[in-house]
Amino acid sequence: MYQNSTIVKSIANFAFNRKPKISLKDYNKLQKGMTYNQVTRILTEPDDYTHASSSDKIQRQAVWISGLKANDQGSHINLLFENDKLIQLSQRGLLK
Repeated sequence: MYQNSTIVKSIANFAFNRKPKISLKDYNKLQKGMTYNQVTRILTEPDDYTHASSSDKIQRQAVWISGLKANDQGSHINLLFENDKLIQLSQRGLLK
């Protein structure tokens, strides 16, 4: 890899047609430091995914918009991974 370079791959607007099973209880199982594979075993694959590799780190952003037990259509789960460790998580509108 070239020094001070970044390679980005993004898969977006791919909404799965799945039953609403992902709940606030599932989201609350997530902890900082978990790997991407550990998270997808709980939540399944994300609807949007971005992977950025640079000379010093690898970042992934994953977003879930389908299959959520939620109270409105703007509901989502947004996770950020750095070097395969969950470092930031947020959600909006999930129901128990």
